[in-house]
Amino acid sequence: MKNLHYFLLLTVLIIIAGCETDPTEVQFSGNSVENTSIVVPHENQSLMINICATNCPPCGGWGWTMFDEVAYKTRDESLPLMIYSANPFAEHLICEEGTIIDDYLGVTGYPTFAANNEMMLSRNGGSVNVYNEKQMIYDTIASHSNSVVSAGAGLHFWMKKDGYIRFSYKMTLFDPEDNANYQLAIYVVEDKVKAYQAGHKDGIDAIHPFVLRDGYKGAWGVPFTGDNVRGASMIGGGSIPIGVDYSSGLEWDIDNIHIYTVIYNVTNPLIPSKGIKFVNASEGVRILP
Repeated sequence: MKNLHYFLLLTVLIIIAGCETDPTEVQFSGNSVENTSIVVPHENQSLMINICATNCPPCGGWGWTMFDEVAYKTRDESLPLMIYSANPFAEHLICEEGTIIDDYLGVTGYPTFAANNEMMLSRNGGSVNVYNEKQMIYDTIASHSNSVVSAGAGLHFWMKKDGYIRFSYKMTLFDPEDNANYQLAIYVVEDKVKAYQAGHKDGIDAIHPFVLRDGYKGAWGVPFTGDNVRGASMIGGGSIPIGVDYSSGLEWDIDNIHIYTVIYNVTNPLIPSKGIKFVNASEGVRILP
């Protein structure tokens, strides 16, 4: 009888151990490994970007003020993102994916604002019409909010003590464009990053909002693997290591991590400012361990 009890206990332990699956390998089946449904929002959301640099005084002056104002006024309709690229005024917070986006857009002055993968410029020589640029952003975001929802994505993410961010995602086509070549980008964003900023009143103590830190599978993400038809979905998951800021040596603050999903229609990435069309964006849901 004692041997039988031991055998039954061993069998139960083997079954339990077999259920502990790495979240990065779990296929979406209606629920993630945390038993929370991933909902793909049937709505349009924009991506509002400020491409800047920490050694750029205007970035810490009017650019900083403009970003705060536009981000606050459009927060329900867009996701704010600060990109620090390897440009002539770069020093801290530089991100490889940010540099790729900067190069693709063809940015020539800093700060430069972009909405939905298009630069919002109203400039004449060295003069910047801030009012016009803000209005261009507002108009672009409003137009996108009221347009047909082509595709959407939902994402859940959680932190592990092994130093990785784990995530599961689902992307669905609602009203796909003919011959579209959709790709899903996944961006790691850290809010409230303390670092130097030229032109900012707080200098070395400036708190940078919504800083792009990394991109899963690069700046433009992974190709959509389903058929280009209404209702088709793509499911998957992955992991991104929690990084360390190269200039400060400080690890990203996991309490301030956000994950953005951004869908692009990639027709030809070699055509600057024309070959990668923005489709939609959404913010992932953090699942507490």
